[in-house]
Amino acid sequence: MNITPDLSVCVAPTANRPEILERFLSSVSQTDDYLSMEIIVVDRYSIEKSSLEVIKKFSTVNLVEIDAGSSLASAFGEAMAISNGRYISLWSDDITVGIDSLVRLVEFLDENPDAGVVAPGMKNEIGAVLPVARAFPSLWDVMGSDPVPGLPMPGRNEDGSGESEWLLGPPLAINRWLFDEIGGVSGQFAQYWHLEYCLRAARAGWHMHYCHDARVKGSFDSCRHKDHVSRLSLLQEKIAIACMIVAQRLRA
Repeated sequence: MNITPDLSVCVAPTANRPEILERFLSSVSQTDDYLSMEIIVVDRYSIEKSSLEVIKKFSTVNLVEIDAGSSLASAFGEAMAISNGRYISLWSDDITVGIDSLVRLVEFLDENPDAGVVAPGMKNEIGAVLPVARAFPSLWDVMGSDPVPGLPMPGRNEDGSGESEWLLGPPLAINRWLFDEIGGVSGQFAQYWHLEYCLRAARAGWHMHYCHDARVKGSFDSCRHKDHVSRLSLLQEKIAIACMIVAQRLRA
């Protein structure tokens, strides 16, 4: 009898750093007694032998290989497509998961069925809360040079949980019903994939939430793994995002 996991943990490792990947997988495994999970590791760097030895230590890990040089968004899209959990979470392996972080994310999603995308509270190494809950940027911000356009969502981040307009990730947790409705992360958006996904979710009537109580440790670098993008491709991304923001504001 196949049992549907509570949570699919989809992780895109950074390039050939087995000790970082092992730390992440170990932190996730602390939750084994509290949640049923599947772990999907997406290899877009041709993982070296030492990393493969790390993965063998964790019996629940499913390793998926994709084309070398694929974008982070493409990696997440591939993982989401084969996931089976009631909820899907997206991670970079340089994030450390607290012992109850995943449980709190799943509980939050269970208690808020209108939540399409949820971000946990994230602190850096010195304990500062990172502003992952964001307001939709202005068109000027989108066309600028900042890889994280717009301002932190007022009343979120340090101040507590609640709705947000978009969420910076990874990490992100996604409702299976949202995925069934709009699909996964688009590989066509290498830099603004998280913003584009939240805009698509909002267009479909779903809500984005920030869950301060589900705490993890990371950095803005965890959220800003910048794949190489040509100037033309980046401009096309910006124009597409700008059009989506205009459409969202007209609907609001």
